[in-house]
Amino acid sequence: MAGRYPRGGNDVRTAGGSSGTTAGVGRRTQGALAAAERRTEAAALVARAMAAHPDLSIELIANEPGWSDAERRRFINTMRLAGFPACTKPEVLAKIEKPLRLPECASL
Repeated sequence: MAGRYPRGGNDVRTAGGSSGTTAGVGRRTQGALAAAERRTEAAALVARAMAAHPDLSIELIANEPGWSDAERRRFINTMRLAGFPACTKPEVLAKIEKPLRLPECASL
């Protein structure tokens, strides 16, 4: 993804897909916009994603299978920049065998 952030917001302007509990391509777009310092656009897309998926959080996405460590770190950082909430409800994480817990969420 290096060097692609400015273009990312021009490719996809949706805040999530119509299926699943996460915001699919939209969450990549919000992070890309935020990383490209297009935070106003990112905030608007985050608001739409949160309206469609109220339980969406950085921890929820970070715990999805298939991420490499580098991808997970990048995604956590860009989701923070975009303004997603960090923490997932403990009852959701309890269903994950070895959940990743963000430091600011550990006390919940």
